[in-house]
Amino acid sequence: MLKNRKVLLLLPLIFAAFIFGLVKLFELRFAQGDVYPPASSLRADPLGAKVFYESLRQLDSCNVTRLYEPLNKVETGHQTTLFVLGASLWNVNWISRRELKEIENFLHDGGRIIISFQPINSKTWQARHEEKREQAEKNEKEKKEQKAQIKKKNKKKIPLDDENFEIVSLPEKWQFEFDFVDLETDEKAVAQPVTVERAADSDSLPATLDWHTALYFKEPTNSWKTIYARDTNAVVLERKFGKGSVVLSSDSYLFSNEAMRKTREPELLAWFVGANQNVIFDETHLGVRADPGIAALARKYRLHGLVAGLFLLAGLFVWKNSTSFVPPGDDDILEGRDAVVSGKESAAGFVNLLRRSIAPSEILSTCFDEWKKSRAHPRQKANQMAAVESLVRAENSKSPRERNPVLVYRNISTVLTEHRSPK
Repeated sequence: MLKNRKVLLLLPLIFAAFIFGLVKLFELRFAQGDVYPPASSLRADPLGAKVFYESLRQLDSCNVTRLYEPLNKVETGHQTTLFVLGASLWNVNWISRRELKEIENFLHDGGRIIISFQPINSKTWQARHEEKREQAEKNEKEKKEQKAQIKKKNKKKIPLDDENFEIVSLPEKWQFEFDFVDLETDEKAVAQPVTVERAADSDSLPATLDWHTALYFKEPTNSWKTIYARDTNAVVLERKFGKGSVVLSSDSYLFSNEAMRKTREPELLAWFVGANQNVIFDETHLGVRADPGIAALARKYRLHGLVAGLFLLAGLFVWKNSTSFVPPGDDDILEGRDAVVSGKESAAGFVNLLRRSIAPSEILSTCFDEWKKSRAHPRQKANQMAAVESLVRAENSKSPRERNPVLVYRNISTVLTEHRSPK
């Protein structure tokens, strides 16, 4: 019992040690950051952008945060730069009308959005099947025209909920297109970067850059300004949008931790940030989103002490029901004993024992012998003993079927009663 109590006392300590080790393991795993997608500001390896994020945080003139919620959670775009690093072509070709509306509202408020795309070494399957894609877009355009005609005919307004489900293409809305020029590879089939040149009249920007992607922007319209180009193909574009501006970069390498170590370009990075005081790194497009639950609410409202108190109460409840600090009373001991004995009375048990041990034909002789040993007095009269013995012998001389031990027992009792000596 004492050993079991010691084990119960050690259980909370073992559980606490397990939780501590589990938390430390997760801290070590997330500190490196490789559990996050490439270009994430949470990732500390060469593919992440944590160095750029932490460098901006060291500046007193910048207020740097991360965005884990939809863009409509940002109050205003005034004096704010939003970095969308490592975006995929799929993300910009398939966005909801509601998301497009939120982006444009952010720009009209004076915000600046930097969208950089994942590096690609060669043409993607989308580009190789361009004819099929164009045909699909043509069919989609015809469907939209038909829907517009039907809506115009019925004179019905589009419900607001349709903004969440209607898919639009950002390149189509903002008038730019993608194209590809494959990167050259070395003898080990490793893609080699190419050199891009500055196209804008700005001496503060680097004249050339190393570019690590085959993606470029095909024949941008006059609303776009080419900042850097690969030969005649634009790779960095800028466009004024209301009070704000949007910048497109076909490569995300210049924001990566590896670029910060090998080919850092502080003037260009400062140009991307602009003169805004607030800088936000979007993580939602990479799949890193806030999913608030009970733990998040507890951290938000600082309920750590309450949670610890609940765990303590639970441990004390288990301890109370597993052991007792007060010795049991007499009533409890008696109840425990009564609980052990169950069934028939002791007399019934004695009768059952006799039935199992003595044959019916021997019961009278056995009882007479035991009576002589335990009950017979030394001063017992000889005639009484002789009378009882004669009755027993007479009964034993009969056949088993003719014997009647009960009748003989009564006769013996009569003999002893009649010959009992007076006091």
